[in-house]
Parts: sequence; C-alpha cells; structure tokens
Amino acid sequence: MSEQITAGIGRRIIAFVVDAVPGLVLFWSLVAALGDKIGEKDGTNITMRFEIVNGQTQAELFGTLYHLDDGPAALVTLVGLAYWIGVLVVWQGLTGRTIGKSLTNMRTVDANGRPCGIGRAAARWVLLIVDAFPYIIPMLVGFITAVSSPDRRRVGDRVAKTWVVRADAVGRPIGVDHESD
Repeated sequence: MSEQITAGIGRRIIAFVVDAVPGLVLFWSLVAALGDKIGEKDGTNITMRFEIVNGQTQAELFGTLYHLDDGPAALVTLVGLAYWIGVLVVWQGLTGRTIGKSLTNMRTVDANGRPCGIGRAAARWVLLIVDAFPYIIPMLVGFITAVSSPDRRRVGDRVAKTWVVRADAVGRPIGVDHESD
C-alpha cells in the first residue's frame, strides 16, 4: 500500500504563518522604533505598507504612518531581508527546516529526499513573488497550485524541484511509491 509522504496543506499553512510572524514583528518593531510617526488614519485599518516614493521611505502599520530617513530605512530593509534569507534560504537550504516546519514536523527536500540546498531554497524564496499573487489575498496562486496537485507543490517548489515532506520521510527519494512501514 503506498503512502503520501508530502506534507498536508494545513501543516504548510501553519508553518508559513509561524515563519512569517517573527519576521513581521521584527520588521515592524524596527519601523516603529526608528521611524518618525507622522500621522494616523481614521477608522479601522489593517494595512501594512512599506514603500519608497520619490526617494522618501514611508510605512503604514494599522493606520499609523511613519517616515524613515535613509539610514533607518536601510537598516529596517537589511534586517528584514537578513531574517528572510537566513530562515527561508540558508537554514532551510542546509537543513530542510524553518521555524514553522520544525514545529509542524516537515522538511523541504530535493528529489533524493535530502535537504534542498541553498540554491533551491533561494529559488523557492524568489518565486514567492509568483506564489503570493494576488497580493490582496496573499499566497492564493501558491495555495491553488498546491491544493490542485497530487504532490502538493506550489510554483516555487515546481521550479526549484523541491518537495515539502513529513519529517519521517526525509531521506526517501521522491517519485517512488513507498510501502507503509
């Protein structure tokens, strides 16, 4: 009897949220600490926006508006990128793990069932720009792609030739029916 070794969509969603929360908290804490508060929008607002317009860096966090000078804007950007590259590219590439994948008992692997490597992890990360579309409903393309495929792979996984599997399946080659233990 064959078994499904790729991880379920529910676990993947939980892992994604767990991975995102520390990065978002770090990023927006730095924005609030280093930025100059320049205003508030009226009403209920769930917007999180960080943009550079005409050389000026502005951010909005739940209706609070901030302006960041060049140095603080660069620091916030670099720290944010360092978190995402450190977790989603380096750590995941070398170990197959992220914070969320560790907590949900999953790993990202190559076709041989080994940690995917930094290059494949980088490709998965870059392709989040496709998987996250449309940005008003984050990760919709990735979700639909993963749900509609038997191997539960999003666009980034397909291009990078990676699979997200249950931790107990690490080391097993992908694409081969595995007998239940």
